[in-house]
Amino acid sequence: MEKWSLKTYVRCVVLSNYFKIVLRSLISHRLYSAINIMGLAIGLACCILMALFVSYELSYDIQYNKSDKVARLHMSQASTAGMDRWPRAGAGWKLLLEDAYPEIVRVGRINLGQVQMKIDELSVSERIMFADQEIFDIFEFEFLRGNAATAFEDVHSVVLTESSAKRLFGDSDPMGKSIAFYHSFDMKVTGIVKDFPENTHLPNYSFANLKATPELFGVETFLTNQFNMNFYTYLEFSSFEGIKKLEEQLPELIEKNFGALLNKFNIQLFAELMPLEKLHLHSRIAGDLKDTGDINQVYIFSAIAILVLIIACINFMNLATARAAQRAKEVGVRKAIGVQRRQITIQFLSESIILSCIALVIAIALVELTLPIFSEFISRDLVFNYFSNISLFFSLLGLALFVGLLAGSYPAFYLSAFSPAKVLKGDVTRGRSGAKFRQGLVVFQFSIAAILIISTITIYQQMQYAKNIDLGYEKDQTLVINGTGSGVVQENFASLEQQMGSIPGVKWISSVRRLPGQRLTNNTTVKAPGQEQLIMPYNGVDYEFFQNFGIALESGRYFSEEFANDTLVYQTDENPVTKGNVILNQTAAKRFGWTAQEAIGKVLEFNANQDGSSKIDATVIGVVKDYHFESVREELKPIIHFVNQSQQYMMTLKLETSDIPNLLLQVEERWEKLFPTQDISYFFLDERFDSMYANEERVSLAYGIFSLLAICIACLGLFGLASYTTEQRTKEIGVRKVLGASSRSIVLLLTKEFSKLVILASLFAWPIAWYLMDDWLQNFAYRIDLSILVFFGGTLVALFIAWITVAGQATKAAVARPVNALRYE
Repeated sequence: MEKWSLKTYVRCVVLSNYFKIVLRSLISHRLYSAINIMGLAIGLACCILMALFVSYELSYDIQYNKSDKVARLHMSQASTAGMDRWPRAGAGWKLLLEDAYPEIVRVGRINLGQVQMKIDELSVSERIMFADQEIFDIFEFEFLRGNAATAFEDVHSVVLTESSAKRLFGDSDPMGKSIAFYHSFDMKVTGIVKDFPENTHLPNYSFANLKATPELFGVETFLTNQFNMNFYTYLEFSSFEGIKKLEEQLPELIEKNFGALLNKFNIQLFAELMPLEKLHLHSRIAGDLKDTGDINQVYIFSAIAILVLIIACINFMNLATARAAQRAKEVGVRKAIGVQRRQITIQFLSESIILSCIALVIAIALVELTLPIFSEFISRDLVFNYFSNISLFFSLLGLALFVGLLAGSYPAFYLSAFSPAKVLKGDVTRGRSGAKFRQGLVVFQFSIAAILIISTITIYQQMQYAKNIDLGYEKDQTLVINGTGSGVVQENFASLEQQMGSIPGVKWISSVRRLPGQRLTNNTTVKAPGQEQLIMPYNGVDYEFFQNFGIALESGRYFSEEFANDTLVYQTDENPVTKGNVILNQTAAKRFGWTAQEAIGKVLEFNANQDGSSKIDATVIGVVKDYHFESVREELKPIIHFVNQSQQYMMTLKLETSDIPNLLLQVEERWEKLFPTQDISYFFLDERFDSMYANEERVSLAYGIFSLLAICIACLGLFGLASYTTEQRTKEIGVRKVLGASSRSIVLLLTKEFSKLVILASLFAWPIAWYLMDDWLQNFAYRIDLSILVFFGGTLVALFIAWITVAGQATKAAVARPVNALRYE
């Protein structure tokens, strides 16, 4: 026991001695200590913030007990209209799958809808999920009232979320109460579930029994149709392996059930199973239940976090090895009195770890200060509970230990290798090999910095290009009113149009099925004389759509009320063939092999149903110039336009007033006058367009900010290294000035060395930056070209930053009195 106590005492003394040495070093070399600690602190803070974001993104949907055994069915279709992809499937797929494959435990569907609800005197419009009973079993939601087994026993049942129950019923008990859907179908509240967390792909909407939809919508085949791709279809398997096994069998299932029909219309249909835990980051298909993430963003932010940390560690290595000569005598004396190399190595590593721990404390403070701003900026609810979360606490300590060992490893082994005899004789060279190593680290640092600069410029240019590209239509000052294509609004559409048109400041009014900026999801089969049958997207518009949106005419004419056939009415039993007129875009005309002029007068035959028994003959009366209906990520699609009064799903108002609040007030008042029991829903078209790129803009800005921090950390190291280099060359500078060298030549001499390193770093960075940015730009159908000017610009920016960083120390040395320099040391 006495021996063990003595050993313990000696170890404590040694550790205490290490701490004293560290504190003395910190105090005596304040500048280098501050650079090291702040560089590591900023690097650690960036790394922690990035890790919180990445961890949050990877946590989506893992809270469900069966998350590893659940997948969602995605469909895609290849045709002459291009490739269409849906995160949904047809309703009939449930019937095809649930009994045919033993790997499947159950299948549940969700159909998203907007429902007008009436509760006593309250009338509201709510988003709701029409769902199968199986959805409750697959996700095992926490029921606060009622239970999953009996919630949907009655077809006319509703299960509210906790927040919906509070919003609709206040403090009263909603259980058993009725909600009138569309003011006529009574649905009874049979359960309340806890609100869903943010890190799930499911929106926080209430549920209604899917079995009620055929009655609600008046469509008997609503739950059996296999081609209405409107159902988010979830499959629970007995094991994860079942997902892969079934996916291999899906092509055979498609061929067996749909092969003849697909061949008839020259269509290829594909099915894919997306595991639940991958939905948020890997789906990347428009039309999901919520905005999805992007696994590439996770990779990018993870890479930035690692690179920032590496740059901070390189700073530490650079400054520690640069100061080797100053600590050489200390190492020599210690070795002379018998201290082993292993002990010296441990001492330097201990110093590094202590500095890293100090940096960690500062980093935690920085994270606490910036996390609310960062969370709001990226629209994520990030939490940093390092005391209550023991695993996070030890992860942070482990990170500090790792960084300390990484940053201190080379200096520790480098310094401990000094020969005591040479050191005590004063025979310690500046170290050509050490200088080369430090230069290599600077090159590596600024290679990363140059890549980040070039990437940031490229991303910014592409985002600006996407936002400012000529879309081919006018989107500014356009107000869009939703929900005008059904029910009482459609019946009174003419009155609504007249009321809105009389508001001062409204220039024109138009109606449309789908708006530019939305996804074209409606396709039809179409055949030109002497050609194969094609599949093309279509859009229902009104007579003034093209003129109102400023879409230019290439040939022919626009729609006009003066021509009766300009209105396309679908076939009836009495008239199986209906004639009408259509307008194509340029891409559609080219798809048929026509010029814009040749297309005029051509007759196209539409199939109005799946078996082709009903036809619509349509004459092409005009061809408009191509316009970007969807995001610039997508290729231009061929579009067929027709006038159909029953497809006025949205009303658009072109505004010419600066008093927008007053105009919106009048819009709301006139809507309420016509439809007192129905809420109005509207948005501005340019804001919807901007929202298409909002996530990319946030990510690119965050990328830019963290890139800037990485560059600042690199500059801190460069500043410290420049300070030390200048200090080491003090006598040389004094001699040069005595011999007549000007201050300008001295500054150029000191900055030239670092300029060479930055230029070399840029040459290494160029091919890597080009590869990374070219790969990223492949995500856009319409993209900028990578310009050599961006690469030269990135190099010039890196050089400018290096010059600014070094110039201060160089100028300070250059203007110093030579006599002081010659007395140095």
